[in-house]
Amino acid sequence: MAPETTNFDLSLSIAFVRQKIQASFTYNKDLFYASTMKVLASRFLKIILLIINNPELRLHEIVEHLNQDNRKQWLTKKKEMYKRGKKN
Repeated sequence: MAPETTNFDLSLSIAFVRQKIQASFTYNKDLFYASTMKVLASRFLKIILLIINNPELRLHEIVEHLNQDNRKQWLTKKKEMYKRGKKN
C-alpha cells in the first residue's frame, strides 16, 4: 500500500504470486491519507472474504453486511468518547 507514482489518483493491482493472491493499492498521496487507504484495504478484504465464504450473497446483502460493521464501529467509537467525557 505504499504511495507510488501512478497515472491515476487511485488504482488496485491484483496478482497471483507463489500460490497466493496479492492485492495492492497505488494512490496519489496528495489526495489520500495512508490511514484512508488502510481502511479501504480492510473493507476490500472484508468484501472478498464475504464473497468467498458466502457465494450465494447478492450485492445488497454484501452492502448490508458492510453497513452493519460500520454501525458497530461507529457505536463503539461513540461509547469510548462518552466514557472519556466527550459529547460529540
